[in-house]
Amino acid sequence: MVFQMKIRIRFKIGSVHVAAVSVMLAATIITLLILTVSSLYSYVYVLRFAIGNIRKVSAEIIITNTSLKFNMLRANITNKGPSTIHDISKLDVIVFYYVNLSNSLKPVTYILHFNEDNTANGTWYVYRIVAGDIVLNYTEHPYLRPGEQAEIIALLPREPASGTEGLVVVSTPEGSRAEHIFET
Repeated sequence: MVFQMKIRIRFKIGSVHVAAVSVMLAATIITLLILTVSSLYSYVYVLRFAIGNIRKVSAEIIITNTSLKFNMLRANITNKGPSTIHDISKLDVIVFYYVNLSNSLKPVTYILHFNEDNTANGTWYVYRIVAGDIVLNYTEHPYLRPGEQAEIIALLPREPASGTEGLVVVSTPEGSRAEHIFET
């Protein structure tokens, strides 16, 4: 009987060990699962924060004071964002307006290209840049810092029909966009 008792004691001690190891293993698995979920949550949070900051870093632009004389459209572009537009010539300028063709109004859309020479229709150039009280030209100041304003002149390929409206759209390489309606 003594022998059987020893076996039972050993068996009971073995069960306690197995139960303790099982509890420790379960606790380890639960801890690893919690850490994994926590790490994933942290990763998603950091990623969302980074994307939000990227959006905040890009330049925001607005267009004001458009005027049209024949086929020459003037527009002021102001950088309202927190970052610099490093090369104004990289802006996309798109215009939509109406022209008279065969005594009827026809809509036209043009993507204008930057041209420092200021001479070709279908292009645009920087007339001047206003940085506070200082007026600069594109050659000495080809960028647009926050708060600065560029006056551009777009030489439209065709003269707009009088008494209609047009639309000028300017976008940065980062995707910030502004649009403004102009009267003809």
